[in-house]
Amino acid sequence: MTTTEPQIIKAIAIADIALGGRLRPVSGNGVNSLLDALDGKEGFANPIQVRKMRSGYRLIDGAHRVAVAMELGWESIQAKIHHCTDVEARLLEIDCNLGGAELTVLDTMVFLTERKRVYVELHPETKAGSAGATARWNATVKNPVASFAASAAEKFGVSQSKIFKLVAAGEALSTGDIAALRCISAPLQNGQLLDIAKIKDPEVRGAVIKGAVSGDFKNLTVAIANASKTTTTTADPIEQHHQKMLGAWKRASLEARRRFLRDVAGDATLLLAQIGGEK
Repeated sequence: MTTTEPQIIKAIAIADIALGGRLRPVSGNGVNSLLDALDGKEGFANPIQVRKMRSGYRLIDGAHRVAVAMELGWESIQAKIHHCTDVEARLLEIDCNLGGAELTVLDTMVFLTERKRVYVELHPETKAGSAGATARWNATVKNPVASFAASAAEKFGVSQSKIFKLVAAGEALSTGDIAALRCISAPLQNGQLLDIAKIKDPEVRGAVIKGAVSGDFKNLTVAIANASKTTTTTADPIEQHHQKMLGAWKRASLEARRRFLRDVAGDATLLLAQIGGEK
C-alpha cells in the first residue's frame, strides 16, 4: 500500500471518524458478541483501521468495534492510521473482512465481487480481453501477472471455482437484490444464493427474494425451481435475444466492440434512421 507518512497507532476521537460507504452493514448480533467478549475491558486487542482525510478520518476496518465503543459511551478508540488512495482503502477493507471476519456466504460474495472490481482497476492488464492478459494463465511465462481469481484463491485459501461462481452471482444481482437478501431471517446457503442469481428475469428473481423475506416460501429450493420454469415459459423471445446481445456486448473487449460496429455499421445506420423517423 502506498503511504506518504509512516503508519502510526494512536487514540483518535470517535466523533472524527466518518462511517459511511461500508460494504457490510453492522449487525446487532455482531455488536452483542463483541460486548460479551469485551466483558469490562477498557479497549480492544486490535486497533481499528482508518484513512487520514483532510478533516478527520474515514473508517476502513472495525465498524462493529466502533459501534460497541459508541454504545459504551467511549470518546476515543485506538486506531491504525493509513495514508492511502480510495482504491487502496477499499482493498484493505475487503481483505481485512475476508481474512478475519466470520462472513455469511452473501457477505463473502459482496466482498469478492468488489475485490475483483478493485483488483482490475489496480491491474488493468489482467482484465479478460486486454492486451497481455493471456500471460496470467500461462505458467511457463516468467513472473506471469496473477489473475484476480488466482490471487484471491491463494490469499484466502479457497478454490478458484468457488470464487468464479460467487463473483458471477455478485455481478448478476442488483444492489436492491442484495439489500433484500440481507432481510431473509435464515442465512442463505451457498447453493441457494447461486441459484437465485441464475434467475435471469429481474422481476421473477425479485419475486422469489420477496417471498423468501416474507416467509411465503417455506422451501426456497422449490420457489427457485418454479421461478426458473416461469422464466422459461413466459419470457418474451425478443427480450431474451436483446438480453443475450446486450450481455455479449458487455463482456466483449474494446477491440471486439470496434470490429463488431464496423461489421454492422450499414445496418445500424439504417435502423437508427428508422428509429429517428418514429419519433
